[in-house]
Amino acid sequence: MQRNRKPDPRIRRTNRFIREALIRLIDEKGYDAITVLDITGRADINRSTFYYHYRDKEELLRQTVEDMLAMAEKELLLPLRIPSHDPEEERTQLLARLMDHVDANNDYYRIMLSHIPQLGRRLSAMIQQLASPCSGGSASSKLPVKSRDDIWVDAIVRWLNEPPPRSSEAMARRLLRLLKAANG
Repeated sequence: MQRNRKPDPRIRRTNRFIREALIRLIDEKGYDAITVLDITGRADINRSTFYYHYRDKEELLRQTVEDMLAMAEKELLLPLRIPSHDPEEERTQLLARLMDHVDANNDYYRIMLSHIPQLGRRLSAMIQQLASPCSGGSASSKLPVKSRDDIWVDAIVRWLNEPPPRSSEAMARRLLRLLKAANG
């Protein structure tokens, strides 16, 4: 009965080394220029260890993105800090919580949003889902999806590059304003 067992700490540590190597290399070389050999060299592991955990670098990237967004979704499910009867305030709190998560993982999001468009699209979809009731729904937006994604990703990356302390709530309000402007 191994279902309730925690993963071996060595496996978690190795995965962390591999993922950190991927992120640093993306920052230095860009994703397309990276090889599995680059990743294993940076993570200081054997190629066989890499292939034990991942089929290829695409699976590593996909799993890295999935795990980070799953963590964000889990944090969004926590109860609101201050329950409100104002739907816009509740959306602001949810977006602020998402920005807290992004800020807590600053290096990851700053690097990955700058280089990996699929993460930007996924984060943009989360933002639209959290904020869309105040905009009348994202389906009627006047901007093409790619333009909206670029606007939100650019705003988040600029915010992440600001010196601390950064205000998650102020960024949430900025995202809501951008969404309203995009929907005319």
